[in-house]
Amino acid sequence: LFELGQDYLSAGLLDRAEDLFQELVEADSHKVQALRQLIDIFEQEKDWPRAISCTEQLEAVTQAPMGARVAQYWCEIAEQDVGRDALDSALEHAERAAKIDPKCARSSILQSDILQRLDRHAEAIAALRRVESQEPDYLSEAIPRLRVSADALGHHKELSDYLGHIIQDHGS
Repeated sequence: LFELGQDYLSAGLLDRAEDLFQELVEADSHKVQALRQLIDIFEQEKDWPRAISCTEQLEAVTQAPMGARVAQYWCEIAEQDVGRDALDSALEHAERAAKIDPKCARSSILQSDILQRLDRHAEAIAALRRVESQEPDYLSEAIPRLRVSADALGHHKELSDYLGHIIQDHGS
C-alpha cells in the first residue's frame, strides 16, 4: 500500500495517494512514512489545518520537536486570513504561531504587519523588536516596518536610538 501510494503521488494522483497513506496511518503500518507523505501532500495542496494535524501526529509518534514547522503553517493560515481581510483572525493565528515557536521571527513580522493595518503601532513596534532576539538576520525585514510605526507615532528619537543599538550589537 505504501509503494502504491508513492506511485500515485509520483503520478500526481494526490487524492488516491492521500487515501492510501491515511489508511496506513489508521492501520499503524508504516505510520511515520505515511504521515510524512501526507504532510507533503497537504503542503502541496496548501491545506494547512490538515498539515498541522499530521505534523502533530508525527511529533507524537517520533518525539521529534516540530513546533517550528507547525508555527510556519499557522503563519500560512494567518497570511490567508490577511488576503481575505480577516485581520482579527490573522492576528490570532500569527500569535498562535508565536506561542508554538517563540523563536519564529516570521510570526512577529506578520503580527506587526497586521497591527499596522489596525493602527496599533505601539504593539507593532513591540512585535518587531522581538525579531532581534528571535532571528537577527531578519532585522532587515523589520527595520522598514519599524520606521512606518515610529513615523505614525512620532517616535523618531526612539527609532534612532534603537537603530544605534542594532548597529552596535549586530554590526550592520
